[in-house]
Amino acid sequence: MNIHERIEKWQVEDGVYLFHKMKLPDNSVFIDFGCGYGEYTISLALSNKDCTVYAVDKNKKMLEIVQTKIETHSITNVHLVKADGSLSIDFPDCYSDMILMYDFIHGNTQEKLPIRFKMFEEARRVLKPKGILSIAPFECEYLRDSSGKRRKYSLGKLISEVENYGFRYYESIDGAVHFDYYHSPYHWKKLNGEMPFDYLEVGPVINFYKQK
Repeated sequence: MNIHERIEKWQVEDGVYLFHKMKLPDNSVFIDFGCGYGEYTISLALSNKDCTVYAVDKNKKMLEIVQTKIETHSITNVHLVKADGSLSIDFPDCYSDMILMYDFIHGNTQEKLPIRFKMFEEARRVLKPKGILSIAPFECEYLRDSSGKRRKYSLGKLISEVENYGFRYYESIDGAVHFDYYHSPYHWKKLNGEMPFDYLEVGPVINFYKQK
């Protein structure tokens, strides 16, 4: 099984199992913010066909790829949303049961200030009471602090930081995959066009409840 087949298998099996382990309620509203190429969007939608998933990204090309995946898998519970690139989640207050922030909270503005603090505030605003903020903390070993200074981070320090924004950590679930290398021409060239699935970084998803 090549890596393309293996990722397809992950989307429809491993990723689905990852969300099953979260025991998410039926008829929920989920937002995959910064959905990228939609690996998690597809898994989440397949894991609970009674839910509604909003796949949000500022990149039109990526959303077109997600749309192709939706059609391939005959998925009817995903809605695509083109973001404007601002540090806001363009949904009403107390709207969503869970917001996914997978592999982008390490990002910074053009002024090299971290985006995650504003995004945590937005997540708290958009989530329903006791809603879930779900983070896959890839590329978070070094993060910029509020002043823009780059510092070494532990997972515990990141958890404490999220909790300072009105959340309570409650579970860590193994099984997340960092798909960036798969979509990177640099890494394909580095490996001479032969990329094994185990080249991709794996790690946990960490989940937080919104506190009152």
